[in-house]
Amino acid sequence: CDAEVAALREVSEWLAVPPERQHEAWETYSCCERVVNLAVFLAARPQYQAAIDSETLRHFFAESLAWIDSRLEYYGLARTNNHLLNNARAMVVAASLLGNQAALVRGLQIFARMGRELFSSAGFLRERSSHYQLVVANWLFDLLHFARHAVPIGSPAQGVLRELDALGEGVAAASRCLVQWLGDSGTHIGDISPDAHPAWTLRRLQMLYPERLVGHGCEARSGGDWLLAGGGRNRLAASAFPAVFPFLYAHHGHQDLGSFVWIHDGKLVLADAGRSTYAGCEMALFQSGPAGHNTLTVNGLGPLSESLLDAGQWLPRPYAAATVHMKAEADSFSVSHDGFARIPGVGAYRRSVRLVAEGLMVEDHLDGDAEVVLEMYWHFPPGYVPAGEAAALGNGLRIDIDASIDTLRPLLEWKEYPFAAAYGETADATMQTMRVTVCLPSTISTVFRVTPCAA
Repeated sequence: CDAEVAALREVSEWLAVPPERQHEAWETYSCCERVVNLAVFLAARPQYQAAIDSETLRHFFAESLAWIDSRLEYYGLARTNNHLLNNARAMVVAASLLGNQAALVRGLQIFARMGRELFSSAGFLRERSSHYQLVVANWLFDLLHFARHAVPIGSPAQGVLRELDALGEGVAAASRCLVQWLGDSGTHIGDISPDAHPAWTLRRLQMLYPERLVGHGCEARSGGDWLLAGGGRNRLAASAFPAVFPFLYAHHGHQDLGSFVWIHDGKLVLADAGRSTYAGCEMALFQSGPAGHNTLTVNGLGPLSESLLDAGQWLPRPYAAATVHMKAEADSFSVSHDGFARIPGVGAYRRSVRLVAEGLMVEDHLDGDAEVVLEMYWHFPPGYVPAGEAAALGNGLRIDIDASIDTLRPLLEWKEYPFAAAYGETADATMQTMRVTVCLPSTISTVFRVTPCAA
């Protein structure tokens, strides 16, 4: 097609006159993307392979492989993230095309070593982002596709390849779960990658590796990965936390402990704000902070300490330390933690979320003996509008919200917030905030009732 021909022309022009090595295009991550994108394009469209001189291609892959191999993005286990996986993927792809067995084995070993750190035993990326799960799944499947055709039978690399094949099965099952639960709802839990639009990331998986997304339905999950509950008309999804906080590899997660998204009849009802930029601006801080999620704050503070986070490494551990317990069942999930205990007079917190015939019930309980200000946030996706003080209309649904706190009357307010549709893309959306001063212990019960309407 015309787009493919134009892309091929652009590639040829770049190969003929590449930028100087000081140019940002030679940043390691960008170099990796360039290597794999060209290799995948030519593998998927073999009719274009003869359009670029074979020696030119060989020089490009050899030069890029040497550059990546000498500039791996490794900064020690505490500070290394998924970039090293991308480095290893590019090394394997380039080495496979060049027949460079030494570099091929090195790339496989790097991916396997860091894969043990960055993926859970269930195949979920520990960085706690629904979009990055699919981005890195693409990387692993690319690596496996090229390596299978390049590792000789009987080679020592066969053992590493078998390990990565097993990892691929787990990552496929985990990714399939998130795709089945979130679908094309348009909401994203955790950071959104600037690499590509989330819809394109999913489309790439579907086009190149459709067999990876085919399988049995995903059952409710609990533990240190994701909480997925519901079925039929309703689905709940939440990013889970390990039992001990702080923890490693939280790079793309948010201050969203206890938050969740809710999809009813395939329509998004309660959303996650996502994160549309990595810039340290007010919008990004909101989107990744507690007020950007369906959660609760105490005296303006989120469930867990974030003030001591420095490039993914937690420092004075006693202040930040917390224990977390999360559990998912068929139609509900629960979370309990002591993260608010860093606030004087505040004790343990518990939230239960349960699907019922007419909607959703949420109960929040906070122990302690202090007077505190509680603030709760409920985020609706773009297209919903307020209908009075405690109802919203959108997607052909009316959502009535009934919150009760003993005899207290909370202050309810509708506000606009920036919903992240993709990296660099935001849309205006509506959130309800509930604010109340209570003497602990205290329990808040919130009921969401769903009825069809013409909105």
